[in-house]
Amino acid sequence: MSSTQGKGRRKRDWFKRRSYSGAAQPSSSDTTLAVIETRKPTQRPIQSLAASSLHALRPKSASPQRIGSSAGDSQALHHGVVPDLWAEALRDLSNTEREAMERALVGLQKRQESTIDILQQISAMVEQKQEQCVEKRWKFNFNGQVVILRDVAGKVIMWINKFKDIGDFVMAFDQVHLALPWAGVKTLLSVWTSTDVDVGDEQMGSLLMRVEITTRLINRCKIYEAYLHAVLVNPASTNLRSSLVKLYTAILRFLAKANQLLDKNTGRRAVYAFLRPNIVADFVKQCSELGEEVDTDARNCWQEYNVAILEQLGTAGHQLQRYLEDLHQPVIRIDSKVANLWDISHRSEQSDILRWISSIPFEENHITACKGRTADTGDWLLKRSEYIEWRSSSASTILWLHGIPGAGKTKLASRAVDDLRDTFERYRNDEAVAFFYCDRNQSEHRDPVSVTLLVQLYKQKQQSGFPQGELGAEESETILLPLVNVYPQVTIVLDALDECARDTRIWLIKLFDTLVKKSANPVKILISSRPDEDIKDRFKEGSNLEISARENQDDIAKFVVDAIDNSPSHWRKRISMDLRRDIIETLVDKSQGMFQWASLQIRQLLKIPARERDIRDRLGRLPIDLQHAYDEIYTEIESQDGSAKVIAARAFQWVMCSCAPLSAVELVAAVCQDPETDAVDELIDIDIDYVLDVCRNLLVVDQSQFCRFSHLSVQEYLEEHRWSRSQANGLVGKKAGLVL
Repeated sequence: MSSTQGKGRRKRDWFKRRSYSGAAQPSSSDTTLAVIETRKPTQRPIQSLAASSLHALRPKSASPQRIGSSAGDSQALHHGVVPDLWAEALRDLSNTEREAMERALVGLQKRQESTIDILQQISAMVEQKQEQCVEKRWKFNFNGQVVILRDVAGKVIMWINKFKDIGDFVMAFDQVHLALPWAGVKTLLSVWTSTDVDVGDEQMGSLLMRVEITTRLINRCKIYEAYLHAVLVNPASTNLRSSLVKLYTAILRFLAKANQLLDKNTGRRAVYAFLRPNIVADFVKQCSELGEEVDTDARNCWQEYNVAILEQLGTAGHQLQRYLEDLHQPVIRIDSKVANLWDISHRSEQSDILRWISSIPFEENHITACKGRTADTGDWLLKRSEYIEWRSSSASTILWLHGIPGAGKTKLASRAVDDLRDTFERYRNDEAVAFFYCDRNQSEHRDPVSVTLLVQLYKQKQQSGFPQGELGAEESETILLPLVNVYPQVTIVLDALDECARDTRIWLIKLFDTLVKKSANPVKILISSRPDEDIKDRFKEGSNLEISARENQDDIAKFVVDAIDNSPSHWRKRISMDLRRDIIETLVDKSQGMFQWASLQIRQLLKIPARERDIRDRLGRLPIDLQHAYDEIYTEIESQDGSAKVIAARAFQWVMCSCAPLSAVELVAAVCQDPETDAVDELIDIDIDYVLDVCRNLLVVDQSQFCRFSHLSVQEYLEEHRWSRSQANGLVGKKAGLVL
């Protein structure tokens, strides 16, 4: 079929082939393969694989180079003609390496195996190895992390299944050489069964880590190759082609080594040397770096030519983009043991058990944490390599998110929770997610515990009359490890560890360390806190992210823009675009990365009549930090006429000293009590709105209708600069009995 015919039929037939084994035949005058066949393909064994490979190797033209080289510039790529990148990579191997891969292709021909046959065999082999990993609870020390090998095997199976999903599209391009890397992977997995090698966790880890990154990259890169089918030669496509060939060459060189070991019936010493952890680390690092280069070139190609690509590929182009997005989604883990976990208890009993664990309304606390968070806040966190690695790795890990007071740690933690929950709601999975927002003014939290053991323990305590009340710390610790071993993965998000009492912190950190070290399945823990010394000493050497002013700039700008856009219309409409821009830039610049400071200042600005001169005057004398911002607000509170400042002081003292959160009704009743006399003010003209107003919104009412400080730094300011906790306790204690 000529290039012209291929181009004419392109839009009609592109990606319509539904076979895993039908292959286009190479032209006798080029290393590229014609792409489209109009006849209906059938499922048949691979034909003349070795011959096709040798044919592709005959031309001696230079390998593709990046733009700027004469070889790269001279290569022409036309619509309807497919670059045979695996063949080009094969040509870049040494003679010995190339011969090893060619023998693998000859073996496929003799066994009459199609690519789908190979994939099914690989999947079955990996499933067997996964069962070994589960049975022996194998782990593998890799780059400072303890990797759960069961999880790595699960990823390999997932990548194979995903490749089958996209196979209807991509396998129409190049069936012959698409089989080449998969044949190598199969050979690699066969090394142990063909050699006298004792399998241990180190050998299994070395094998699976290599297979996982290889299968992952084959998936992604095959989609990228589709870009080359849709555009003429240009700098972006030439760079993408070059980086793909370099990556394919690295993969084939590694797989050729495995084939050489098998061909020679190598003894255990050589196989052990091949699977040494340091060699594995070098291979993973090399592939990761080359994979990042491919990703960059693919993004550049897509950004420049996405219109042309979609025009050439039609609906298939959109489908490939969806497949590519799916490949970048977090790994979803499924385990049949989890499905009926709760069936051991009646539904009416489940709610009693959950209330017994803790009375804290965790869902409402999450809603409160999300309140005021503008759209896309925290996107930078989700894109950071540390966060992506924390989510996607097969190791149990702790990620520490830290920042100064007012930096928006709770908002970022809530963003991470939403990211996790969104993934688990969109994709079927059996993973467990737990989150908690610590608050030093609320009762002690309890950690997740195993449902199976929990029901048993609950019934035992029910029979004995619950002598110890809620679930204790030691019981939680005893039960928690069996829980994480039930689920294929457990993710825990704990916000504001610094707000826990010091002894509780020590216990929690020890507990988390135990889970990470002893869990049979991956445990992911995200902790946010201020950089207090004891927390910093424990987590500074591990994976951690600092919330810097630079990271927060865009989020604070979004927050200020949202506040202006939602301001009263008479205020918003009277400010010029120049003034709007100056407000945003000034608040972002002077906030020093503190959300709380920016929040206080935009509120102050919105109270000023919308006269440009007055607003600019305010912008010129903003407080320099949180303390000065609170000084200014408290001075405003104390300058109020009448009893307003007295009511505000009482409200602050009551919220500071209350052992449990006060409802709006309770706080209003409390502030009406004069601590110096027995007199109680009438409630006729005092309600919660009045109390919040005289407190200048330093107090808020949350989703549960409890009163609290708008930020922990408010309470800390009052304790340091107005009343100590003991002084406030003394003032409130005088009349607490009368009120309560």
